[in-house]
Amino acid sequence: MKIRSPWWGFMILAGAIFIAVRSFDSPEADRENTGVAPSPARRSAPQPGASEEPLPATRSDGTRIESDWEELLQWLETDPKPSEEQIRKRLLATRSAWAEMDPHLLAETIGRLLETGRDTATGMKFRVGLHGFLNGWPTLRVFLLDALVAADPETAAAVAKRLLDGTKSPDEYAVALRSLTRDGSGSSGELPARFQYLLEKQEWQTSGGFAETLDLARTIGTRDAAARLLRWTGNPELKSMALHEFAADHPAEMLESLRLEAAVDPLVRANLMARLDPQNPEQLAALDEYLRDPARTAEDASVFLKSFPLRSATTGHRLYSDSPAPYQMDRIAAGDRAALALVDGWAADPALEAMRADLLALRKRLGEWVEQAK
Repeated sequence: MKIRSPWWGFMILAGAIFIAVRSFDSPEADRENTGVAPSPARRSAPQPGASEEPLPATRSDGTRIESDWEELLQWLETDPKPSEEQIRKRLLATRSAWAEMDPHLLAETIGRLLETGRDTATGMKFRVGLHGFLNGWPTLRVFLLDALVAADPETAAAVAKRLLDGTKSPDEYAVALRSLTRDGSGSSGELPARFQYLLEKQEWQTSGGFAETLDLARTIGTRDAAARLLRWTGNPELKSMALHEFAADHPAEMLESLRLEAAVDPLVRANLMARLDPQNPEQLAALDEYLRDPARTAEDASVFLKSFPLRSATTGHRLYSDSPAPYQMDRIAAGDRAALALVDGWAADPALEAMRADLLALRKRLGEWVEQAK
């Protein structure tokens, strides 16, 4: 049998020490073998000026948005075309999925897709749903703009402004404006300018999106916005609805506009004056002044007295702000009492004898309302 030299044992001992030292200095090696990730503190920090690659999930989200868009375009071109209910369900599901993604990435990707100009009709009517989101999209580009509201507000506003400057679609214009109402652009004067632009687009007045844009005046809520509506010569029905929704939410601003705008149809003025709040001292004085004006015709006075106090309100979802809900029961009851006191004074005044029949009818109606509220 061959006997090893004493050096052999020394070499084995030295090798064991070397392996132990390597294991002590390199915990990463053990982690690689066990599947444990290295501590974040051990990762090398990015060098100054070096650009960081987007996270894999972010890259995946961007790709998914673009892929979803391509699939939607192709799906709507199939024969037979999907039903309206199928389209609505798929678009709602897509919008919900996109809303879970990075908001900045979503806005940037939607901006790129809009710039391609690609589009297809859905066959659906423009319809506003809960919280200002759409529940009906005439085209896929309108759907893209609807999804934009869930994106980063600053980037979404930038995308919307680029589109507003060039679109020829009233529906696209309507939805793009919504991004501006969410980022505070109203205070900068941009919303009033955009509002004036759409009022001048006579060819847009048959669009469902255009009808929704008139509620922008109520969202802006200024005397100037009311004045723009009062001067508008467009669709009378849409104008009346927008004016009354504005006056219900902003009676003081409407009063200021009526004082400045002389060329307002007398019957329109009569009904808008009936919106004023008799609990407010300034508005109460304006009501009294209006009825006693020597220039007030019997017809105008009659229309006013048959409407006052006017508190009808429309319902339904709105694109830019909360649904109209300006009247609460306690304030209605208090307003009825204030209105009754005002009408009592009018009915007792000989100078208003010509209006006595309408005044007595109004006093009777208000008296019943006050009793009912007790």
